[in-house]
Amino acid sequence: MLSELAVVLAAPLAEVAEHFSKLLATHLPHSALLIVDMDDIRQPKKQSGDPVVVSRAAISELDDVRAAAKANTVWRETALIAGELRPVVAALAGTGALLLLTDPGKQQVDNLVLDLWQILALRIHQHASEASLGYLMESRAASSVRTEAITELADRQTTTLESLLAVLRGTSLGDKAARQNATDIAATELVR
Repeated sequence: MLSELAVVLAAPLAEVAEHFSKLLATHLPHSALLIVDMDDIRQPKKQSGDPVVVSRAAISELDDVRAAAKANTVWRETALIAGELRPVVAALAGTGALLLLTDPGKQQVDNLVLDLWQILALRIHQHASEASLGYLMESRAASSVRTEAITELADRQTTTLESLLAVLRGTSLGDKAARQNATDIAATELVR
């Protein structure tokens, strides 16, 4: 197991979830592994496993789990992940990084999972704190672009909702025409 752990610790941050999932799978089967660590600005969410779970799992869902979990413990519950209630094992490291396993096996190895997670979380934290100036500048630029895109999407959604409400609340059109107008607005925005 030590050699497998060494592989995980030596892996680039982008591959950590995949290697850690393989290591844990021999001791604790799971369908997906998700890591959220805000110290890694470039890729705060790392994932491996079931494509449906990893593609649909939202940071907000993982933040809800992080809020419920206690640091330095293993938390077994049912949580909303990827839009569905699933059994999960979560471990919150002392660094604030969250490990989440979906559809986990039995709890006989929870303490081992926590110990291994604490080691990996420290490695991620150390790697993020040693980031080069170029990496930090790139991360800040990427963050700025994401923030701008989110703001733009929020503005677009607000405009669309206001348009829908104006059509539906307006008195100048009949019910059928208002519904058709609202449907057209919604369809146009869905396509966009």
